[in-house]
Amino acid sequence: MNLKFISYITLIFMILGCTEKEDIKLQIDKELNALTTIDDHTKYLETIYHKDQEGRKNMNKLLDQYGYKSKEYNDARKAMIKEDESRLIKIERYLRKFGHPKKAEVGEKAARTPYLVIHHTGSSEGEEENNFEFLYNAYIQEDIDYGAFSLYLNRMYRYKYRKRHQIESPYKPEDEINSLIQQLNLEHRTKKVKGSK
Repeated sequence: MNLKFISYITLIFMILGCTEKEDIKLQIDKELNALTTIDDHTKYLETIYHKDQEGRKNMNKLLDQYGYKSKEYNDARKAMIKEDESRLIKIERYLRKFGHPKKAEVGEKAARTPYLVIHHTGSSEGEEENNFEFLYNAYIQEDIDYGAFSLYLNRMYRYKYRKRHQIESPYKPEDEINSLIQQLNLEHRTKKVKGSK
């Protein structure tokens, strides 16, 4: 095969891939534009939450039934990774359009959904750090709790440094959060957030 032909084929696949992603984003934007009431926001976020949890429960059943190295389990795992990525796109677009949901308005489950999706997707391409300001603000506004935010930061720390974060005991929860933010070099990103301490 000649190099020109391979280049054309590669270009076509890249264009098709970009078009598909743009179509998905347009569909998500339509969904988001339809959210006109607090109840709409709650239902939208809780649906994402339930789909996230349902996929994990099904995967655990397959693990128990067929085992870790089974085709059934591995196929389900691959499908869940794709679903997680799709949910991440939805949540990131939601956050950029509306900001982090307020627990007092949408309830705890819906307010926890962005954290949960970001946590489950992982940080292989920096998604967690990309969403830091939203989750930091949610923590400061008490829309997510210390445990969730600490887990989020600790995961970023482990990914970045390949070791667990250490802090001298005894310490207060805010000491751990501040230490992680400092060691992850995120301090400058806390100043952008309204209402930060």
